[in-house]
Amino acid sequence: MNVKEKFHEYVLDLQPRRYSVGIPTDEFKSGLCMWCVDATIGCKVLICPCFSHRKVAEELDYKRPWLWCLVSFLFCLFPPLLTIPSAIQRMKIRKVKHIRGNILGDCCASCFCRCCVMAQNEHEMEPVDSYFV
Repeated sequence: MNVKEKFHEYVLDLQPRRYSVGIPTDEFKSGLCMWCVDATIGCKVLICPCFSHRKVAEELDYKRPWLWCLVSFLFCLFPPLLTIPSAIQRMKIRKVKHIRGNILGDCCASCFCRCCVMAQNEHEMEPVDSYFV
C-alpha cells in the first residue's frame, strides 16, 4: 500500500465527532433548580424516572438504553438508589459536553436533589433545534 492509499484510508476513517474536544469550560444550559421551567420534563422525572433515564441514555449513545430504564424501574423500589444512575449520567454529560465540575459535586447533587439532576440531565441533552420550533 502506497502513501497516497494510506492517507486516503486515514481520512476516510476520520468521522466528525458529535461533541467538541477541549478543556472543560462550559456550564449546563439550565440551573440545577430550573426543572420546573419545562413542565413535561418535571412531570416525567417525578412520576416515572425510568423514561427520563432512558431518554438521556439514548442521547448519550449508550448501546442498551432500555437497560437504564430497567435499572431505574427496579431502583424505584428503593428510591435512594436512583441517585446512582442519575450521578453516572451527569458525570458522562459533563465529560461529553466539557462542563466544569467533579464527581463529588455530581454525587452530592444527585443525593440531595435527584429530581433536579435528572431534569437538568434531560434538558442538557435535548437538541438545540427543539427550542426554536
